Amino acid sequence: MSNATIEIPRDTKLDYFQVACAAISIFSSVEVLALAFTTFARYNTLYFAAIVGCASGCILFAGGFIDLFYKLYDNDGVTVYRPLFILTFGWYAMVTGFSLVMYSRLHLVSVPKNYIRYVKYMIIFNVICSHFPTTVLTFGTFVVATPSWAYAYAQMEKLQMTLFCIQEVTLGTLYLVYTRRLRLNKKVTHLVRQTLYINAAVLMLDVTMLIIQYIDLYNYQIMLKVVVYAIKLKLEFFILNLLSKFLQKNMSTAESPKSPLGSGNGLDHMSVRGHGTKEIMPAVGSDMEQGDNGASPHSHSDSQTLKNGE
Repeated sequence: MSNATIEIPRDTKLDYFQVACAAISIFSSVEVLALAFTTFARYNTLYFAAIVGCASGCILFAGGFIDLFYKLYDNDGVTVYRPLFILTFGWYAMVTGFSLVMYSRLHLVSVPKNYIRYVKYMIIFNVICSHFPTTVLTFGTFVVATPSWAYAYAQMEKLQMTLFCIQEVTLGTLYLVYTRRLRLNKKVTHLVRQTLYINAAVLMLDVTMLIIQYIDLYNYQIMLKVVVYAIKLKLEFFILNLLSKFLQKNMSTAESPKSPLGSGNGLDHMSVRGHGTKEIMPAVGSDMEQGDNGASPHSHSDSQTLKNGE
């Protein structure tokens, strides 16, 4: 590999940092996968698919970059294409998968359908204009290995990080704004407030990653990124847990006009696995068009899918 490529110096502290980040992200992602398959009663929803995709992407991304950084593929007698394909598929699933996780729960807080449609278009735009060009430049940097490819990759890396940061900040901001607009009673306000704090923390993580990218700490940023996504995914599960607690408090008054979110809050379309003492987990976002159809959440009020524990 020529000097045009991104060479990783053999720095002991950096080695420890990269291996630690990979281990943390892989362990956390495996835990999320286990929770997903044991928590949800329905697997045919966008939310579930996005959770599984993002967690699997974190594992592939971390493993692929370790393979690339330490040239483990050389020991196996294979070419650099192996880690490049692995980390590329992982990156797609990790980044866009997390955006789909956030997208699939926007309807829960009554975000207008036209806003949700615009968000969908933004996600598609970033797949085409961020994922695809970065993939071409990544392969060119490590395979063709000329200064022009390396320079183009460095610039595209910053651009795509900016675009994905804008995308995730937009998703998080929509959730924050429309959650604050909900008319809540005192019984559930503290639960919803916790989800707001968690979303604010996720937004700060996104901005922090962007800053690290722009100060050219590539060797640290690339592996820190996968840890950040693994953390954000765990926080998503915590938000899901809080929303299910909210539902439990709300279900007893679902037919009452005093219900804190009203009958059209979108939280009443749930899928449940477990015993009576286990928390109710929403199977949200059954398809990419859920927010576009403009269907009133009232239509879900009688469609709770309950699955008792075996």
